[in-house]
Amino acid sequence: MSAYDNIAWYYKRFSNIFFDKRLILRFLKKAFLDFGISKRARMLDVGCGTGAILRSLAQRGFKKLYGIDLSKQMIKFAYATGSSFNVRLYNKDFLDFAPRNKFDVILSTVDVLNHVNRKDMLEYLKNVKRLLKRDGVFIFDLNTAEYLEKLSKRKKSVKRIEDILFVWRFKKRKRKVIIDFSVFDTKKTVHERVTQYIYTEKEIEKLLKKSKFAVVKKIYDYKSPIKTSFFTKVCYVCKKI
Repeated sequence: MSAYDNIAWYYKRFSNIFFDKRLILRFLKKAFLDFGISKRARMLDVGCGTGAILRSLAQRGFKKLYGIDLSKQMIKFAYATGSSFNVRLYNKDFLDFAPRNKFDVILSTVDVLNHVNRKDMLEYLKNVKRLLKRDGVFIFDLNTAEYLEKLSKRKKSVKRIEDILFVWRFKKRKRKVIIDFSVFDTKKTVHERVTQYIYTEKEIEKLLKKSKFAVVKKIYDYKSPIKTSFFTKVCYVCKKI
């Protein structure tokens, strides 16, 4: 069973606490315009989850959309809620993913790369490169090291949404943060443990270079080109070289 399987059917209820989908889509739109990515581009969303980003792209006229996620329940939710409309979804480990046709664009947003452990990150990036066409574009974001360090010091966070109580407990273990997540519903209680690996910008950029990617754009929290204060996310647009 994959992390997020237990909480997949609650994900939509709490995800907007951590992610602003409008900002993500604005960032993607700008990147598509800047780098000439048309609505005919063949695009893969790695770690697509419930398919929310893919659904929004489909609604904006993108035709060749694909998604992959390790969580069977996330993919099931995507199909059940119509997020798979005009989208092909795969329930697979991305490290083992080897489709016949390559992609113009690969996305990996909402801190998917923080879930990739350190021993697999280089292979993950190399597989992105393998699956991209010549001059293909890789767009992703990452929780900053500063944000995860700060999060781990909070120890606990609680949020009530309607009749459901969500509880996150944080523990730092060397270069990772372990998140124990509990959902207290009126009908049942579910628990999930998720690990987020801490990567500095310097570390990830060194791995990108080693994987033969050129960073062509870097911004913070989907909108700021300059790091002047505390930011939760660093966002990259990279080209295969």
